[in-house]
Amino acid sequence: MDFGESESVYNLIPLTATEMAKDKMYRSKHNPKRPPSYSTFGAAGTARTVANASGLEAASVKPNTVKSSGKADPKQFMKKCSGLYNTEKPSSSVFLRPTDAAKKPVVPTREDKPIMGLKTEKNFVVSNAVECILSVPKKRIVEPTSAVSKTTYGQVPKYIQKANSELKELYEANAVAEKNNQIPKEENLRKLSEAEVSQLLTGLKRRWEEVNKAFQTMSFSMETSTQIHRKDELEREMKILEDAMKKLDKRFLFVYNDSKPHA
Repeated sequence: MDFGESESVYNLIPLTATEMAKDKMYRSKHNPKRPPSYSTFGAAGTARTVANASGLEAASVKPNTVKSSGKADPKQFMKKCSGLYNTEKPSSSVFLRPTDAAKKPVVPTREDKPIMGLKTEKNFVVSNAVECILSVPKKRIVEPTSAVSKTTYGQVPKYIQKANSELKELYEANAVAEKNNQIPKEENLRKLSEAEVSQLLTGLKRRWEEVNKAFQTMSFSMETSTQIHRKDELEREMKILEDAMKKLDKRFLFVYNDSKPHA
């Protein structure tokens, strides 16, 4: 099936012929009719003819004869500043280095006098005021306030004052209770003395050391249910002893009086 002859929407669009722009023909800047320099074209035998040894464009230049020995005729040899690209002699101007120029102004002599009598009508007060009004204000850098310059420097904070007042009231209430040896309203309670508290703490610490020693000597691998139960019992007893020692750290301790019947 030929798709070029089949119906297509692209056939409705008219095709426009585009012409390719051609570049300008290249032409050399050199003369194409100038004979080649030092050409040996057409030479035969031991004596070779060299054409246009000077490189000039004139075609009527007589050829130079160069033998195989390499010697040339000194009368036909190119002389200094006689070539095609160097026909003019350089100027005899004095060479001056760029660094030799004066970098700073010349020091004035004693004959040089300064310009005197210059006057101006500019009002510097008004111009200074206008310049200050129209100038953009600089951004102010706010430095952090030093703690020493604050009004509250060296004073006790309010939350510490409140805590100190509460502790003071508590100490005063405990001192009054200790002085009067006050006991709670229940008649079957009595206060423990310092000797009894010390004795209880000593016994609890001794028992805790024994239980801790037994716990440390146990094996890491618990294979039987008896070993697991023994470990749990030791941990539970150590926890009870630690809680009891924490309770004995209180300032006032009361216990039931065994000599009086309970209510």
